Amino acid sequence: MARLDDTLEAMRAHDFISHEPAEDGARIAAGYPDECLDFTAFAGSLAALITDGEWLLQPFTQKRLAIVVDFASETQAEAEDSLKRGWNGAWEFPTGCVNTVRSRVETNEQNARLERHLSLIATGDTMREFFWGVTEKLIDANSCREPTCAKCTIRFARDLAMTLSIFSKTGFRTIHLFSRWQPSAELRAVLREEDVEIQWNPLASIPSPDLEANRQYSIWDGTATQYDDFMRHFWAPSWQRSDAGAQCLVAGLQGNALDTAGIRLPSAKRSWRGVKRFGVRAVYNAGDPSTSARGEAGFIERANPLCALLLRAMRSMTTDSGAFSWLLVPGDIAPGTFELNADFDAGNPAARSLWKAWRPCFLAALRFASVGQQPGPRSVPAEGGT
Repeated sequence: MARLDDTLEAMRAHDFISHEPAEDGARIAAGYPDECLDFTAFAGSLAALITDGEWLLQPFTQKRLAIVVDFASETQAEAEDSLKRGWNGAWEFPTGCVNTVRSRVETNEQNARLERHLSLIATGDTMREFFWGVTEKLIDANSCREPTCAKCTIRFARDLAMTLSIFSKTGFRTIHLFSRWQPSAELRAVLREEDVEIQWNPLASIPSPDLEANRQYSIWDGTATQYDDFMRHFWAPSWQRSDAGAQCLVAGLQGNALDTAGIRLPSAKRSWRGVKRFGVRAVYNAGDPSTSARGEAGFIERANPLCALLLRAMRSMTTDSGAFSWLLVPGDIAPGTFELNADFDAGNPAARSLWKAWRPCFLAALRFASVGQQPGPRSVPAEGGT
């Protein structure tokens, strides 16, 4: 038991140093299992926030989502500049992930502490799929320091638009961005030419303790022989060891700031069970950005989770196949108004009926979000409108 305690303490401190003799000079990096799994739970919580409007602790998700979290930038230009520092992503992450590095501190001869800047996350994808589909294509001379690398030295630097485009080409039509800055109209336009939308969310949508807990991570770095010793004697999570005796913890839910109790939901119809695909898209204009930027961020922070909760309630009345989506984007419409549309099989009477019943609910949610109110117990969605 003492050996297990020592191992777990080393895992928390990330100070494992192997003294196995080095047979060659090549070095191999590895991520620590506790941080890899913690970050995967963080990614799953983001997926729950996007799809269900709730921050759930350690949900299990196989739904494929493209998520970008900017931990540090105040502006889009800062995010763009972070690409010059190159990319880092541990193969040990159970889900697809790669980060630009804001800072790196060598803690000892085999460990370094890295701070994430821009993080690209693909839930539902393995790290191997993500590497060949995304990371390998992002690597350029900024990431690869080998002067004789024939591939990376001739690659031109990837800008932010190209980075998001590469990310989307693995099968994503929507990229969910969490940041302090809003994507520019020019960036949106470039991606729209490739049929890709950016769903922006204020960084404040992520609970601060969870954001800070995942801002940094450790990398172990040693020779091939030391790596083998590290993987055999240390890397496996404690609950996979025969002498661990650890218990798995089941996390519950955190409270929601918003709910749909004040919006009158339609009664389910049997015919709706045949609806297998549905996408809801809202366009808004918050007015003069020079005076309403903070109000716009607050509106989006309220609207996205509230409408995601509605979408979950809607799909619970259908086949719940997972092919349901919500998108909120700015557009050139009258200030302070909304346009609400849906993507579904227009030839399916059940789908038309579903949209006719649920459209007023989404309009009501957008109106509540725009004025910063919680839906009251007697709120009734208005019929029609834009």
